[in-house]
Formats: sequence, structure tokens, C-alpha cells
Amino acid sequence: MKNIKYKKITYILGVLLGLLILYLWFGGIFYGDIYSDNALNSFRALGWFDRLLGGQSTPIDWFGRVPGWAILSFHDAPPLVFFIQHIFFFFLGPSLLAARLPFIFAGLSSAFLIFYFIKKIFNLRIAILAALAFLANSYAVWAALAGYLEGIQQVFIVLAFFFLFLFLQNDYKTKYLYLWSGFLALSLISKYTSLFLLIPPFIFAVLEYKKIFRKIGCKKIIAAVIIFFAIAAPVIIYNLNVYKTRGHFDAALSSIVGMHPDDFITISGRKADFNLWGNFRSTISTIFANNSYPFALAVLFSFAWLAAKIARRKNTKFDLYLAVNVASLFVMFSFFGAGVRFVSIITPIASIALGLAFYDWYKLAEGNRLKKILVPAYISLIAAMLIFEMFYAFNTNVFRKPIGAENKMFSSYRIKNYGFNQLEDYIRKNLITDLPRKQSPRSLADLSFSNEDFTGRNVIIFDDRINWFAQYWYFQKYLNYYRLPVISTSYLSQSGPALKIKDLQEISERDVHYIYPLKENILDTTRKANSEISSIGINLAEKLDGLKVPYDIIKNLAGEDAFKIYKISPEYSPLGN
Repeated sequence: MKNIKYKKITYILGVLLGLLILYLWFGGIFYGDIYSDNALNSFRALGWFDRLLGGQSTPIDWFGRVPGWAILSFHDAPPLVFFIQHIFFFFLGPSLLAARLPFIFAGLSSAFLIFYFIKKIFNLRIAILAALAFLANSYAVWAALAGYLEGIQQVFIVLAFFFLFLFLQNDYKTKYLYLWSGFLALSLISKYTSLFLLIPPFIFAVLEYKKIFRKIGCKKIIAAVIIFFAIAAPVIIYNLNVYKTRGHFDAALSSIVGMHPDDFITISGRKADFNLWGNFRSTISTIFANNSYPFALAVLFSFAWLAAKIARRKNTKFDLYLAVNVASLFVMFSFFGAGVRFVSIITPIASIALGLAFYDWYKLAEGNRLKKILVPAYISLIAAMLIFEMFYAFNTNVFRKPIGAENKMFSSYRIKNYGFNQLEDYIRKNLITDLPRKQSPRSLADLSFSNEDFTGRNVIIFDDRINWFAQYWYFQKYLNYYRLPVISTSYLSQSGPALKIKDLQEISERDVHYIYPLKENILDTTRKANSEISSIGINLAEKLDGLKVPYDIIKNLAGEDAFKIYKISPEYSPLGN
């Protein structure tokens, strides 16, 4: 009876923990806005169209059309994450849910894969510890909700990581070689920072090359190479054509090999940074900046524990393999920098190291003569640390108003709500209630608009000072993909199309709506400093206020006024002058 009661309690606690974890990963999905590179990526994934103004030219700018090969990838990143996001947009439409869901699923998939493979290699206890360390990890949750390429890239990193080890462990079985080759290619066409995965196979090939060649032979190795290149073919074809026509590779690959093409003038300064010690320290700082201090310390101790086991020659083969991968990551970050989004790919590897260390330390406590004191104390300590990390994760990624001091109780990298999502809700409920059929532009001609595109539709003008990244997701998608009249104040500029609001009213036969930002943090740093861009939006708002044009206020989730939306009816004729 006691065993049955114990199992029931364990089952109930497990279900409650599972629900809590699901809430942690899904609870912040609708809170934060999309206002950085994630906005550009989502915009391009939606229409499978690669064009960003502002110093980043693309094939459509070079040739006036999109060549067939240019559909295979993007000018600043490989295509796989875009493709996965595109599938979600296809089924769920251009929504915040569709933009974030693939990254959350990817994070949860990584947790499952960690559990599955660690259980296969070791035992259930270590598998649970490693998976829990990942699921409670605030940095991992942030990576999923932020929606950068790394959030999906890590799934393929995990698969490539485990399949290479299974190949080395299981007498060099060919199926694991082929699977590793395939997932290595998939991780690289997710993002090039998966390059660190090339270091471990090189090291183990040097250590075990006689056994490997004796067991599998050249033909199977060549087959694995063919699998790799077949999967990576879209990126290879794209870059060969870019090099042939423009003399450089895509922006990301160009920065890796030291090219600085004028085609990507605003980002061409990116390059490998050989400040090794500075980048190493920055990597450590990034881990601490995105996790609670106890958890971050435990991660570093788990890495040190790996090194100590290897130095004392008490390591398993997996310990050595894991240590090589950790070292490879740190080497890569030391050369290429340690931006917060880049370092997030360390979270699966760190969680595996933690799971192993937690179990090793438990066995040490259990083997001590004071185990009756040490074991309960150790379990309580680990439980308290994981609970605090989970609280830190909730505080950073879910709670609207975080509790306590920044960087102690929650990360300063939490995704902010500025009111863009609330603005989007207003637009979809009041101004754009139905979306026409989506187009994917394939030439500059597809981006030209006529009076017919304005007729019978609400015209929306937004202040061009608004965050440049956010503009693409929240505004430009309507113009580029749905041919809806959503334009910036630059269209009113004398140096631009010089449109007049009165003309827009006559053509559309509808009111014109002007979106004006009210908070400084909504503005783009560069654009607000441009006097021409700033003066148009500000002067228009002042004129509208002088005419007492009615407006609605959009508040962010903190209840602060974020945007004014003016409704400009035809009777406000002075605006036509």
C-alpha cells in the first residue's frame, strides 16, 4: 500500500512539474514584441523573400529580379530556420504565435532528445537531471522566446552531437555516421556557428583513424560526405553564384573568411575578433547574465569537473567527448565573439554536463561515511538551485512585472513589451480585418504599386522614426506581401514620392490613419537622429493636433501610452495643401 501511495504522489508531482514547465516555456509567447533581427527573419520567412534596405543589398537589388538560385538561401544567413518558420506561417498565418511556436517546439524537442540519448548512453537518473537542467534553464527559455536562428539551430546541434558519439561508441556503425553527417549539414544550414561541431570529429579521427578506416572503409566515408554535401547543396549553390556574380559570399560567410563587401555595407564590418582572452571572459559573462548566479556557477563547476576527471584519468569516453565539444564552443566564441544570441547554443551542452556532474556528486555523497547527512543536504541543495533557476526563468521570461533586482532575480536581457503587439492587434481588428492572397515578390516590378492597390482600403501611415527592425514585421509585411497601403512617412517626403494625404484619401475613398510613437524606446536610434526623417513625422503630428484630429491611444502591457493612431477624415482639408 505504501508503494502504491508513493507512486501516486510521485505521479501527481511529476504532472504538476510538467505543467509548470509547459507554462514556463509557453507563458511568455504573447508578451514580448519582435524588434530585432528576429523581426527581419520572421518578415523574410513569411514571404520567402530576401530584401532589406538600409545598406544590405540582395539579389533582387543586383538583378532587378530574383534568380532561381537566389531562392535557395538568404543574403546574411543560411535558409533552414527560415524554411521551418515559413511552414508555420503557411498553416497559422502571419501571427506572433506562428513566429514563435517553432522555436518553442525546438527547445522542448532538444530537452526530449537530451533525455532520450542520455538514458540510452547512461541511465534514467542522469537523463532526468540533464533534461531538467535544460528545461529550467532561463537562457534556454529566452532563446526559444527570442526567436533568433539559434533557437532552432540547437536541435540539429544536439542530434549531430549525439550521433557522432554513438558512432564512436558503437563500433563505428555506419548508420550513425550517415545520421551524423546529415544532421551536421542541417545544423550548418541553420547557422554557420555550428562550425564548432567540426572540431570533435577531427580530433577523434586523429585518435582513432586506424580503427575507423579498418571498420568502415573509404566508400562509406565518401557516402557520408555525399550526404553532407547533398543536404548543404542549397547554401553551396547560393554562395557559388553570389561569388560568381558579385565576387563575395553571403554576408555571414563573408565575415567568417574576412571579406567586407560593399553589398552589405552596414554589416560588412563584422569579422572574427582575435581578442581571445576578452572574448573568453565575455562568454563567461554572458552565461552569468542569462542565468541565476547559482546555476551559472554550477555550469562552470560542471565544466571544471569534466576537466578534473580527464586530468585524473577517471573519465568515461563520453566525458572526453563532451569536454572536447565544450572546448570547441569556447574556442569558437573566443575567436568570433560572444553575443548573447550566439552563446545560447551552449545551453544543451551545458545541461548535459550539469546532469552528469549532479549524478557524480551525488555518488560521491552517497559513498561518504557521512552519507546520512550529506545525501539529504546535497539533494536539497540541487533542488533549491533548480527551483531558484526556474523562478529566475519565470521572472525573466513570463512575469510581466519581474520581482526583485535586475541581474540578481531576473536577466536584463528579458524580452520587452513596448506596445507593438497591442498595435498589431488594433490594426487587425480595426483597419486590416481581412488579408488578401499573399504574394512572394520575384522582381522589383512586383513591388511597384498603383492606385488600384489603394482603392477601397484603409491607408496606414507610420512614423519612419519607429524601430527599423520592428517596421518590417509589424508594417512592411502588409505592403510587400499583401499589397496593402501601409507606408512610412518617407512617402510624404519631398525627396521621396511626395504623396499628399488628401490624394491618398481620394484614391482610397477611405480615411487615412497615422501611427505616431509616444515613447522614446519605440524609436530607432539612427532614424530619430536623421533630421529629415524626424521632422516629417513630428510636424505631421503637430498639424493633426492643431486640427484636433481624433485619435486612439495604444497602451503597452504596462499600461503606458505607446502609440497614437490618428483617424484623418476628408474634412481635414488643410492637410492636402
